[in-house]
Amino acid sequence: MAMNAITEVDLREIRDLILSLDRKIESVDKKVEVSLVHIDGLEKQITDTRISLEKQITDTRTSLEKQVIETRSSLEKQVIETRSSLEKQIADTRTSLEKQISENRVSLDNRLNITTIGFLSIVGILVTGMLGFIGKVVFFPTQV
Repeated sequence: MAMNAITEVDLREIRDLILSLDRKIESVDKKVEVSLVHIDGLEKQITDTRISLEKQITDTRTSLEKQVIETRSSLEKQVIETRSSLEKQIADTRTSLEKQISENRVSLDNRLNITTIGFLSIVGILVTGMLGFIGKVVFFPTQV
């Protein structure tokens, strides 16, 4: 029976073992708590980073949309200004061409009038000469 009997030394060793295990468990618990605090800090950093990135994305999107709207407005304004400028240039060119055509027509009319007057003068002189010759022959016949 002495073998099965637990001695005081055995009890002390078991008690020391339990205390040692209890200290190790407490140490592990502290390490787990520190790790959990560290994990909570990392989760907060990740959440903060995600929120910051979402805000940056939203701000960038808003800025880009604003730039697109401003660029579109600017381009539309430039198109309107260009169209207006081209219409004015076309109108000015048309007016200039019409003026040149009118001046050329007047010049051509003047030349034509001068040519016509010259031609009719020559014809008038010829007709007068022929009438004079015919009048001489008719009124003053030559006697042979």
